[in-house]
Amino acid sequence: MDNDDYKIVLEKSTEGSAELVLEGDLSMDYSMQVYDELISLSNNSEFDIIRIKKIKNVHLSLIQILISLKESLRKKNREIEIICDFEGEFSELLENAGIANLLQSISKSEAE
Repeated sequence: MDNDDYKIVLEKSTEGSAELVLEGDLSMDYSMQVYDELISLSNNSEFDIIRIKKIKNVHLSLIQILISLKESLRKKNREIEIICDFEGEFSELLENAGIANLLQSISKSEAE
């Protein structure tokens, strides 16, 4: 699904796995739209990974949505991995705010 401000794309690999890629503006302005699209995709598509990359903004509500989605899928015996590919100054900003650590802990929680 595509929007001028953010993008959610289902990418399938040759190995048979699939990942959702979230890009762009993941601010509060788009939280409900992103939520609706993630729920629709999780109900209608199989994917193993949610990858967040090339983001312009991120809001805590998105992190809450990802935690909730991951837990909901776990209850349905579906495990997903969340991977955050942050770049440059944005990466430093998220690390200083503690948000990058929170997202990394989401990814690691399934391995523990």
